[in-house]
Amino acid sequence: IETVAKRRPIQGVLCGDGPLAAQMSEAVGRSSARVHMPGHVEPAEALGGMDCLLMTSRNEGLPLAAIEAAGAGRSVVAPAVGGLVDLGSAGVVQAVPRRVEALADAVEQALDAPRVAPERRFDPAAVLPAWRRTYPRLALMPLLVGLTGLAAAPTFRGAASDLSVGAHLE
Repeated sequence: IETVAKRRPIQGVLCGDGPLAAQMSEAVGRSSARVHMPGHVEPAEALGGMDCLLMTSRNEGLPLAAIEAAGAGRSVVAPAVGGLVDLGSAGVVQAVPRRVEALADAVEQALDAPRVAPERRFDPAAVLPAWRRTYPRLALMPLLVGLTGLAAAPTFRGAASDLSVGAHLE
C-alpha cells in the first residue's frame, strides 16, 4: 500500500483483528500512506468499499476472500503462491511474484483497468458456448451410471469461459 501511495493518491484498508493487529497498527503508524484499520468487517461491507483486493500471502489453499472479491467484480492482486496460482490461471486473480514492486505495479494496473460487472460473468451469451460443450456429456451421465451401477458425482473445473466436466466414479 505504501509503495502505491508514493506513486498516486490511494487509501488502504486493512481488515481483520488477528494476532498481528498490534504489529500492523505500529507499521501503519510509521507509514506515510493513508491506511484505515477498522478491525473485523463483514466481507460484503469490506468489498463494497474497495476497488482492488490486495493479498500478500506467503501461501494459500483456495482463498475464499479472493473468490468473493472477484465475484463482487473487484480486481484481485495476489502473489503467485499456492492456490492463488490456480486462480491466476483461471483469470480470477492477477497473480504476480511476491515482491513489493511487482505487487504495487499490479495494483496500479488493476486500478487503471475498467471494472467488469459481475453480472457479465454469468451473462448467458458469455457462458452458453461452454454449456453447449458440457451438457451432452452431463446428459449421458445418468445413462452411464444406470448401465454400470457405479455412483457418479460430476466435478467441474475451469472458468465459465472454459468449463469442463469430469465424473468421479466410486
